[in-house]
Amino acid sequence: MNVKQVDHRTHEAYGDGICRRCFYFRMGMRGVPVVHHAAGRNAGGNLAVVSPVRFGRRTRPEPDDNEMSNKKLGDFSVGDLVVLRDRLSVAEQKDRYLDRIATESFFLPGLGQFEVGDTASGLGFLTMDLAAIAGTLVAVYYCLPADLRFDRIDYFRDSASTIQDSWNGHSFTDFLPACGALLGGLIVDQTVRHWASAHARREAVQAVDQNRVQFTPII
Repeated sequence: MNVKQVDHRTHEAYGDGICRRCFYFRMGMRGVPVVHHAAGRNAGGNLAVVSPVRFGRRTRPEPDDNEMSNKKLGDFSVGDLVVLRDRLSVAEQKDRYLDRIATESFFLPGLGQFEVGDTASGLGFLTMDLAAIAGTLVAVYYCLPADLRFDRIDYFRDSASTIQDSWNGHSFTDFLPACGALLGGLIVDQTVRHWASAHARREAVQAVDQNRVQFTPII
């Protein structure tokens, strides 16, 4: 993170705490965090939080993970707690984003890919899912007993009793081929959905890593 070093003794501030020269936001107290609104933005475009060592002295960048992990609870300063709060906020937003993209592509394969900008993969998964559904319906239809198909029964004009008698005239074993086709189609469809969901999650992770999707801490 590129954080500009600032000596506040030589900088002026507006009444609201915005430094006229460096665009630092000052809380007006010693040892509290200041938020940089310009050069202190990180690679994701989020505001970088830094903690001044003392009023009138130069600030230091936010502590890294190793520095955080080696501290005891009582050693955390107010600035450190603000940094942790912002990190947790961003991490929670990232998790929700990844879960949402994966869920979208599970219920409608390709939707998550479209949202992260991978149109080609989105079209591919959507086509595969539609093909699996259409193939399942066709397979189930042709696996039904011949006298139950549309060329033997007019489901729009024949009476309900006639249609019911035709279906009741068959045993359970007569419908096993159609049940097998339906089960196979469901397996294929679920495979496509899980594949699309996992792929969308990977695409979302890549989008986050490349800063194509940005998050800001929510207070």
